[in-house]
Amino acid sequence: MGFFPGPDGAVHSLAPARLRAAIEQTVRDLGRPPDTVFLHNPERALRERPLHAYELLAEACTTLADAATGGLCRTWGVATWNPAPLLAAHGSGLPTPPVLMVRAGLLVGIATLDAADALTRRWRPAARWGMSPFGGDARAPIWQEVAAHAFLQDRDADLTPAAAAFRSAYHLPGVSAIAVGTSNLAHLRELHAALRLRVDGPTVARYRKLLRERAGITAVP
Repeated sequence: MGFFPGPDGAVHSLAPARLRAAIEQTVRDLGRPPDTVFLHNPERALRERPLHAYELLAEACTTLADAATGGLCRTWGVATWNPAPLLAAHGSGLPTPPVLMVRAGLLVGIATLDAADALTRRWRPAARWGMSPFGGDARAPIWQEVAAHAFLQDRDADLTPAAAAFRSAYHLPGVSAIAVGTSNLAHLRELHAALRLRVDGPTVARYRKLLRERAGITAVP
C-alpha cells in the first residue's frame, strides 16, 4: 500500500483513510484477508514533508497495525527502497512492523546496506525480507559479467551468474526471504536450485568493507 492511481499516473500517499480503504478493497478482491500487507516506500512521502515525518509514518503504521488486529490481514510490514529517511523519522510510540523488506543484492550501495541494518536494530522486526535482487532486470548484461560465484563456498557450482548473484543477495544484507518475479518458470527453478548452496560469510564481509572504503565511510553506524 502507498501508491494509488491518479489522473497523471500513480501517486503516493500515506493518508490513513486511503490506506484503510485500499486494504479493505484488497480483501474484497482476493476474497480473503492477505497474509501480509506492506506499506510501500513510505520514505517518498517523508522526504516531501520532513518536518512531519514522524507523524506521517506513525499514522500510516498505526493504520496497518489496526488492520492486522482487526483481521484484515494476518500481519503487516514496511517495504523501503531507501531506509535512511525512516531512520530520521524517529520517536517513541511508533508502531514497528513485524516484517521489514529492504533492497538486497550486489547492486545495493553500502549506505543503503548500513541504513537497512541500522533500521533493523531500531525496529527489531520479527523477519527481514529482501526485494529487487537484480535491480529490476535479471536479464541485464551485468549478470553475465559479474563474478557472483566468488561469494559462494562452492565456487565451482553449476549455476548461472544471475543465480549465484541471487544466492549472495541473501547476505547483502542478511534476509530470510527474497521477493522475485514469477512470470518465468525456468528462471524460478534456477533461483530455487541456488538456495541449496552456502554463501561465504568472510567474502561478504570483505566485500562490504571494500564498499565502505570506496565510499569513504570509516565506521559502521
